Amino acid sequence: MKTTLKRLGNSDYKLYNTDGSCMATTKESPHKKLSKQNCDEIFKTLIVEETTTEIEVEIEMVCSHPSDTYRCGLEFGCDEDGCNNPNQVQHLDENGCLILRKII
Repeated sequence: MKTTLKRLGNSDYKLYNTDGSCMATTKESPHKKLSKQNCDEIFKTLIVEETTTEIEVEIEMVCSHPSDTYRCGLEFGCDEDGCNNPNQVQHLDENGCLILRKII
């Protein structure tokens, strides 16, 4: 799922949906959580100029198979190229934060 990650100042980030609504933030809020470390790493590897404040990212998605949410296999139509199952959920880290990856 493609989204826009915006850097607000030096320490806060917000993730926006394609319609412009906020999906997640590094601050305390009713929205989903973002990992500041994950956001910092994405910006550090992509920034050409220090003034860059927003970039496109993807939310990592994983299988939502009833037997095991985070693992999939050939029995579910998945292979080493990834999940082919249309029923996927947003992947969260151990702290409950969305996992983002840069779009190359």
